[in-house]
Order: sequence, then structure tokens, then C-alpha cells
Amino acid sequence: MPRKGENIYKRKDGRWEGRYIKGHIDSKTLYGYIYGKTYKEVKEKLTLAKAQPQSKSKAASIAILPFSAYAKLWLSEKEPTVKYSTYIKYSNLLNGYIIPALGDAVVETLGYDEVSNFCINLLQSGGKDKKSLSQKMTADCLTVVKSIIKYAARKKCTINSSAFEVSIKLKNNQLRVLSMEEQELLLEYLRNDPTPINVGIMISLFTGIRIGELCALQWKDVSVATRTISVSKTLQRVQTPNGPTKTAVTITEPKSDCSIRQIPIPDILIDFLSSAHNNSFYVLTNNLKYVEPRTIQNHFKSAISTCNIADANFHALRHTFATRCIEVGFDIKSLSEILGHANVNITLDRYVHPSMDLKKKNMDKLSSLFSVK
Repeated sequence: MPRKGENIYKRKDGRWEGRYIKGHIDSKTLYGYIYGKTYKEVKEKLTLAKAQPQSKSKAASIAILPFSAYAKLWLSEKEPTVKYSTYIKYSNLLNGYIIPALGDAVVETLGYDEVSNFCINLLQSGGKDKKSLSQKMTADCLTVVKSIIKYAARKKCTINSSAFEVSIKLKNNQLRVLSMEEQELLLEYLRNDPTPINVGIMISLFTGIRIGELCALQWKDVSVATRTISVSKTLQRVQTPNGPTKTAVTITEPKSDCSIRQIPIPDILIDFLSSAHNNSFYVLTNNLKYVEPRTIQNHFKSAISTCNIADANFHALRHTFATRCIEVGFDIKSLSEILGHANVNITLDRYVHPSMDLKKKNMDKLSSLFSVK
């Protein structure tokens, strides 16, 4: 059986066959046929064939493939190699921003000026209601465009390498970190009302676990005996374009191999995790029902509002954890592995923001070298 919307079949001789509309003569439709040893091979050839303009005579014209054709092939190649949520992100960027602007362009003509103008237009009026698109989203679009141009080069297409010189300089926004006073206020609130979801907030505050990882955490992942939390999955709501609903909750492996890790449980959490629990229960509910990231995000905002703490999102707990670790003298390699980063540079650049007090103390250490004895 072919997949819905595709005329690709497996023949009795073991080969795969694909059919496409080649053109029209008068009122008759002309069909072309593609053959290959695998489904993937036929799908790729079929996409290329469909990208050719339909002919109105028996001599079908051959044209250079537009950018949109290479984009579809690139996305098709990416689909089995990336997480579903990443595939949906690529698809949304292509359909929402890239193909409408560059779809009809010939890849050979996409150089520095064309790609740079594309990015400038996105930054000026590429967002919803013709408003400016964020630098981060524009940079994501640029990354995809460059990847597709590289893909076209691998397919023996002549490209203009100046397109790779285009870049988007991202602002280094100051990340929200709870002050010691704010952290103490929040901790007092959580201790006074140790509901499962509040215990979950404490876990994030003292381990730096990501919100999706926390939502997927079950009691079987928590070992008081070995004093470790095993992180091996993440929960998120993603779009489902071909599903019965627009979105669905998925529980999959984390974003990278480095994210699969064991986190030591600090003493401050042990008392809240030492009770007997059903292994199949979710930590945030203490039953078989999970909590979605948006729900815990809303609960967290309500909690800090009750504590009269300035606005912050849930991810601030991760930033706060990393900052506190640096302040007490953690070595960066240990912290990087606890956070699930691929290397220590990510930890230093993204999450570690020493407070002014710590900077002053470090400066005082320098002064002490030359103090009068």
C-alpha cells in the first residue's frame, strides 16, 4: 500500500515504483514512472521529477530546479535523522518564512546579497502582521537556508559560496537568575506546601533539570538508595499536521545523548524524596497522569507571585542552579555533565552568570596578593 498522497508501490519483483504526472496533451494526462531498490531512493527521484514543469507537448522541457525543490528533498532526508519536534520546527520555518520568500529562486543565484536581503526583510517585517521577526527566529531561518544550499551542492548543483558569509548577530540577553533572597523566599513557600508539583519545582531548583525532563520524570527514575535521579526522557507538546488533533503530547529521549544522565541528589532534597512511591507514578502528580510543561510553568508563575518575587519563567530555575553552583566553587566539567551539556563552553556561555558580589570577592582576592603583611 502506498502512503497517503504518494504514488509509490513495492512491485512483485522487489523493486519500488513511483508514478507522477509528467504533463498533458490536450485532455490526456501523461504519467512518468520512477524505479528504485528502496522506498527512499524512489521518493527522492520522484520529488525531483515532480519539481520539473509539466509539459504541454510530448517533449518535456527540462529546467533547473528551484530552491523549493531542494528544500523539500532536504527536509525529506532530515525526517528520519532528527527528533519529530525538530522536524516540525524545520517544516514550520520552511513553510512560514523561507519558501514564500525564496521558493522560486534558482539555487545558483542565491549569493550574499540575496540571502542577506532575505534576512533583512525578516527582521523588518517577516513576523506576524508584518511585524519584525526576532533575531533568534531569523538566525534559525538562515541556518536552514544554508543547510539547503549545502545539500544542493552535494547534489552536484553549482552554488554561490558567498551565501555562507551572511550571519545574524544575536544579542546576549541577560538571563533571569533568582537572587539569594528570592531563592530563600521561594524555598520557604515550597517547604510549607510540599505538594508533588512543588516538590518538582524544588527538584529543578537544586538539580537544574529541564522542564520537559521534569514533566517526564517518574518515581522509578529516583533512587534514594544511590541518591541519584536518572534522566532519560522528556515530555513536550508538539504539532501533528497529519494527526487527528493539531497537537499531541510526546514522551521521547532528551534533546541529545549528553542529556541522558544521572544527577546526584543533594541533601536538601532527600527528605522530600524518601517516602515510598509507586514506580510508575509521575513525580509531579504522584499518580499515572502527567503534567504538561505549560501547566507547571503557570503554577510556577503563580508561586513566585505569591512570594512577591519579580516575574521569571521556569527556566530561570536552571539558570539559578548553575549560578549557585559556580558561586560555591563547582568545577565546570561536573556542572556541565549535571546540566546535560555537550561541552563546558555551553555551560560557561549560556548559564553561568556570576553575581556582582562574587565578582567583587574575586577582585578582592587579587588585591590580597599585594596587601601589606
